[in-house]
Amino acid sequence: MSLTPTWRILLRARLHEVPDDADLAARWQALLSAQQWPASTPITGRGWDAVLTGPPVALARDGAEITIGAVHDLVDGLGLLRILDALVDGGVRTDARGVADRPTASGTTSSRLREVLRDPPARLSPGPDAVATAGEVIVEADAPGHHGTAALVHAVARVAAVRTGGRRQVAVAVGAGRPTSDGPIHDDSALLRLTGVEGLDAEAVAAALRTAPIQPPPAAGAGVAAEALTRVALRVLGPRLGSTFLVSHLGRVGAPAASDLRFSPATGSGGLALGALTLDDVTRLTLRASGPRHGWDAARLDGVLAAIVAELRA
Repeated sequence: MSLTPTWRILLRARLHEVPDDADLAARWQALLSAQQWPASTPITGRGWDAVLTGPPVALARDGAEITIGAVHDLVDGLGLLRILDALVDGGVRTDARGVADRPTASGTTSSRLREVLRDPPARLSPGPDAVATAGEVIVEADAPGHHGTAALVHAVARVAAVRTGGRRQVAVAVGAGRPTSDGPIHDDSALLRLTGVEGLDAEAVAAALRTAPIQPPPAAGAGVAAEALTRVALRVLGPRLGSTFLVSHLGRVGAPAASDLRFSPATGSGGLALGALTLDDVTRLTLRASGPRHGWDAARLDGVLAAIVAELRA
């Protein structure tokens, strides 16, 4: 289990009413006990940074704002919504359908190694004079109306193609889940991956997403010797792996207790991570990057997100 900030997923809710401290703490402890997660207490803190470190599943609160952070090994994005549902008066729902019936891709590890050697995915750069920000960098924006996963993938592909001059292919990883409202909360996410997205129009992107297979973990199904060799190769080629963007959309969310809701997926695999959900007919976006790893600061990352929103509105 990785406790580093890059492998934590985050959810922040601004509630209509300030929760009672004792009630919130009691609900939190009951949830941790039921899930058999490591014990922790709600901390006083505001914003994303409050839960980027600390226990595997963490809760921060500041007035009417609560922020949940969890290592991705334990919780996926839809699981964060279930945590929120347990902390408020219920009613947190999503129309996300997930990819429960998708087949798993075969031969993915070898094909990924060929990809990084011959045509590694484009990476967005903040610019030669950028000053890296310590830690994770997360910016936010709104796009009126509902913009689904296909629209987001098309928008980020267009932005990436412009900013990289079309010199390399754009690869987009798409985080998806398998919705459930009962049983233990755990990471039941799946990963889809599209390459060459810069050459697809909006309809082609939607079609590709409908048929994309689930990506297996690196070296899945390999023999012991092959797996060891693959892991060495993946580690050596690490800077060329990953995708240009990760896109993860939690769907149209109903959350009667919240006036605002934001989701931020992890940046563990590199690239930029775009999180989204639609609340009250507004698509609420976050864009996240690792400052130390890639040199981003908030102002430059905000420029990328503004370009994505402009594509959605076009």
